[in-house]
Parts: sequence; structure tokens; C-alpha cells
Amino acid sequence: MPARTASHPSGAARTELIADTALALLADRGMRGLTHRAVDEAAGLPQGSTSNHARTRLALLRTAVRRLAEREAAVLTIDEMPAPSGGRPQLVDAMALALHRYLTRHPELLVARYELALEARR
Repeated sequence: MPARTASHPSGAARTELIADTALALLADRGMRGLTHRAVDEAAGLPQGSTSNHARTRLALLRTAVRRLAEREAAVLTIDEMPAPSGGRPQLVDAMALALHRYLTRHPELLVARYELALEARR
């Protein structure tokens, strides 16, 4: 068994790495490209690491969905939105600006979200 190093994080850091890598694979390769082995390879983890964390494909998808929600919540904070002071039209403008920032700064999250939504529909 390899010693735990910066390249082989443990605990919460490993969970986060697996989840972030799963999201990146969803964005780059789609649902078919998301496998336990692909996550291990892309994350630089020993083979079987992702399977240890998420035994099934469903568990891996749940890990990715949880991380997507965490990352989107961090991106779409109230602090990012300009404070509307002129009522509804300004609120709509502020929300549109926040959405535009999200879409342009984090397109990989949007693509991963679409992949997950399409899979849920099938």
C-alpha cells in the first residue's frame, strides 16, 4: 500500500478530490466517461481508491451531485450579487448578472449539471 503523501490525500481531502475529479470527467467525457477507474487515473490515485469510497456507480454519482451542490452554493452566494435598491427590475438584473458570472466563470459545473440532469431523465 502506498504511503499517504500530498499526491495521495486521505479522508475528506480524498473525498473532495474524487468528487471534483468526477465532475471534471462528467464535463469532459460525459456520463460514459465517468468510471471508477477513470476517476482514479485522472486524480492520480491508486487503482481501487474510488471504489473504496463509492462502491457503486450510483454512489459515485451521488458523490458528484453532492459536490456539485457544494460548489454551486459557494459560487452563487449572496455576496456575489450586487445589492438591488430599486425594486423588482434591479433584482432581476442582479440575478441575471449572478447567473452570467456563474456560467462564464464555471462552465464545467454547468456541463456536469446538464450531464447529470440528462442521466436522471433517462
